[in-house]
Amino acid sequence: MNSLRFDYAGARVLVTGGSNGIGLGVARAFAAAGAEVAITGTKASAAGYPPDLSGLAYFALDVRDADAVRHIIGYMPDF
Repeated sequence: MNSLRFDYAGARVLVTGGSNGIGLGVARAFAAAGAEVAITGTKASAAGYPPDLSGLAYFALDVRDADAVRHIIGYMPDF
């Protein structure tokens, strides 16, 4: 059986809700494929989550706050 591989080298990816569960799995898959990955969650810092989030840029974000979403989008080129 062939293994499907993706190459995201040089890509930047934002995964909202990437601090645990399916979102974290998606974030790790993108990172394994070579992307720089930023994740968002509702806690003040990555240290507030039980999973190890090292290797992922973390941003606290309430997606109901339109100004905060615009701020994250504007910040993304610098992560």
